Amino acid sequence: MQRHADLCEFKDIEVYKANCNICPPLRKETDLLLGPSVPDYLDFVSQYKNDPATLEVAKTMKTCVDNKLTAEDKANAQSLLDKIDAAPSCR
Repeated sequence: MQRHADLCEFKDIEVYKANCNICPPLRKETDLLLGPSVPDYLDFVSQYKNDPATLEVAKTMKTCVDNKLTAEDKANAQSLLDKIDAAPSCR
């Protein structure tokens, strides 16, 4: 089973140019965490660590995000990630 860090590649980074792209598995996890579906988020987490304790913590975290963050909070978080991906200094 691969971890997120194993899937993220940070090669060809030059001193004067940052590579700010969020690696795809972390971006997908964030999208699912902020998204509407608990089952989709748990399915994604189970690809990396499929044990009852981890899935219970993931479910609790997703439920907390859904209960505590407003739609505007979630949109702002997504917007921040989009801005990081689109920043000219990160290309």
